[in-house]
Amino acid sequence: MRKRIWFSMEEFSTLDLSLKWLEQRFKRTMESFAGLLDKSIWLCNENRAEAKAIYRLLSNDGLDREEILRTHQEATVRRIIQTRKTILAVQDTTSLNYNNQTKMDRIGYICENALGVNIHNTLAVTTDGLVLGVLAQSSFNRMQASNNTLTHDSKKLRTLADKESYRWVQALGESAEVLPEGMKVVTVCDREGDIYELFDEADSRVSYSLYG
Repeated sequence: MRKRIWFSMEEFSTLDLSLKWLEQRFKRTMESFAGLLDKSIWLCNENRAEAKAIYRLLSNDGLDREEILRTHQEATVRRIIQTRKTILAVQDTTSLNYNNQTKMDRIGYICENALGVNIHNTLAVTTDGLVLGVLAQSSFNRMQASNNTLTHDSKKLRTLADKESYRWVQALGESAEVLPEGMKVVTVCDREGDIYELFDEADSRVSYSLYG
């Protein structure tokens, strides 16, 4: 238990959700999850009351995702500085399938006709394979099922910001913003990131290099 408490106190020490009780509830939730990441919310807690409290927390409008990410990024950068090594910024997209949640508000499509949310993460990883935390994160989905009527030429007319592939460029830029100057960073991505704009963005940042 002592190790779990250290995790939440250090990781979210600068968290500001405007309400102290909400901050404490969030940190307590993170203590429940620490070391049990393969378990469900119910199995991470000692009783039903604690599990229900977490569900209430997740539905609270005051739980600011951007603020949580910000304080975690700060902790990630502190760990990066301590390593004093080359950092791998590993990008990839995870799709959360909510196809059985047809009544969920603002739900969209992740691919074809499947409902859900796509989460694009950039993880800071040492060259030894130690994950230090999240550098950037964004979510996106499609407001309608796949539109097969678009031609290749019409797709080319769209600006980069209107394309899903923009997430690769955006993630590199956001990662660079939170990292200290002089840090050598290698961005790692799969063939989806093989686009000119990503190489151009990396070229504009002298400390960055790409690996696919």
